[in-house]
Amino acid sequence: MSPAITFFISLFAPAGLALYFLAGGMIMIIQQMITTFIIMPRVKKRIDQEIKEKPIVTVVTKDMFTKKAAAKATETPVTPETTHTNKATMPSETGKRNSGKQRHKPQA
Repeated sequence: MSPAITFFISLFAPAGLALYFLAGGMIMIIQQMITTFIIMPRVKKRIDQEIKEKPIVTVVTKDMFTKKAAAKATETPVTPETTHTNKATMPSETGKRNSGKQRHKPQA
């Protein structure tokens, strides 16, 4: 909540609410100061030391993507004829395999 809204609510509300807002605000300020000036420098120092001991390994680079794209551009284009390698999955074969199954007469 913004300080202006807190102030106007505190003017018209009972004093206990204003005291509650004041105490909560002070605790938040103390927590933020501890985090900013004590905890974060320790964490940054520890991370810097860890990076010096174990440097970051680059697994994928931008050059790898450009080389892959250049190699793919020189390949033959994919057509429906080249994608069907298994004869059983070709449309002409599957039509013969299932022929007559949809036309069966229900039993009485």
